[in-house]
Amino acid sequence: MERLSDVCRKLGVSRRVLQELDKLNIARHSDETEGGYWLYSEEDIRKVAIAILFSEAGYKRGEIKIIMGLSYQKQKILRKKMVRDLEKKQRWIEWLKSLSKVEE
Repeated sequence: MERLSDVCRKLGVSRRVLQELDKLNIARHSDETEGGYWLYSEEDIRKVAIAILFSEAGYKRGEIKIIMGLSYQKQKILRKKMVRDLEKKQRWIEWLKSLSKVEE
């Protein structure tokens, strides 16, 4: 089990992001210390990471909540679609970079 601060460091996000995911019941912590510190299991961390991935890909919080409620197989299909979409965006980024080099 890892504390909230450790998960933030591991995933490169702020405490606020994890608190918001928890509040919206998108990806929650599974335990707490006697002192009230939130604890995350490896499965909790995986869910948080997936939620952050969908957020970074442009999905809204409400959409992410629905996605997180789907079966693993359906999530897998959506993650594959996300990869394709991101790869397409990456091609556009590379094209824009090449234009910038020509203009220099």
